[in-house]
Amino acid sequence: MRGQGYDGAAVMSSSLTGVQKESVILYQMQHFVHCCSHNINLIICDAAKSTRKVLSFFETVQDIYNFFSSSSLRWKQLAF
Repeated sequence: MRGQGYDGAAVMSSSLTGVQKESVILYQMQHFVHCCSHNINLIICDAAKSTRKVLSFFETVQDIYNFFSSSSLRWKQLAF
């Protein structure tokens, strides 16, 4: 048994030109299933954007990550 999950992007899930179409040619019994992990990720992203406080929190976390990841020296200092 094999399973395939797609994120819903046309390049992957399109039954006309996507990866799904190409794999159906090889495995006729397969069925398209939207990836549950991707669905959860979309829900969390939308929820995070629902209030200004939550959005501000995640922007701050992203800024901190960007600050440390832009310098290998800072990244090493953070790791210790």
